[in-house]
Amino acid sequence: MYIDTLIEWIVVIQFMNVVVLLKNRFSLLNTRLSNSSGIFETENAMQGFHLPVYQRTSTRNVKEIKSQLTRKEVLAFNNTHDILIDAVLLVKSTYEVQILFSLLSTFVGITIRSYFFLCGIYGYSEGNSKGVSVSSQLLSHTLWCSMHIARLLCVTIPCHSANNNMAHTSTVLRKLLLAFHTDPATLSELERFSHHVALRKFKFTVFGFLSLDLSLLVSMMGAVATYLVILMQFKMATNGSPECIKNVTAFLSVNANS
Repeated sequence: MYIDTLIEWIVVIQFMNVVVLLKNRFSLLNTRLSNSSGIFETENAMQGFHLPVYQRTSTRNVKEIKSQLTRKEVLAFNNTHDILIDAVLLVKSTYEVQILFSLLSTFVGITIRSYFFLCGIYGYSEGNSKGVSVSSQLLSHTLWCSMHIARLLCVTIPCHSANNNMAHTSTVLRKLLLAFHTDPATLSELERFSHHVALRKFKFTVFGFLSLDLSLLVSMMGAVATYLVILMQFKMATNGSPECIKNVTAFLSVNANS
């Protein structure tokens, strides 16, 4: 069990590092595209917010603001974006199976450990034959659940951030196309770049049916709560009183709905 856990963590950390690296590359691409245009100014460099200059200029004619981008620079940005998308697809195809099994293991682990934790809380478990007390077992289940949740966060948070940075490229290009351009060749290349980004939209998923973002975290926690309600009902049907069954079932149902 410990060897399997160690291998899973190694795979997840490798995947997380590669996703964070790609996220930073997309963020750098968006920042350079915004800065090179000359019509954006950075409001918060730490968070990468870029606002058009003409939104804060009330006395200057909007038509006087011209983009500093050239056709050659836009083509270079387009090629860079294409290479980054190819790298993302390569990472997805490489780690897709491993991440799927890691997510299944995480879901099963959280459900089982939470079930035994609730059994200990409601007095359905006792110390085992090796002399391990109930409190020690509860602490062990809590630590294992925390480890599974941490592994889930290591997968979902970087992917969620990378998805946002990839989608932000399209937003920057739309704002650039709304600005005024005197060079028809640059404008045509920007339109090609925008179409290319629209055609190669991408989000990190597992075989197309599990989106690797924060919505997966919420969905998995809801599924865990649902299964805990079912398992605790079976457990209390054999060991608990009707009043206890009613109270605990109502408590778990409220948590599952929330």
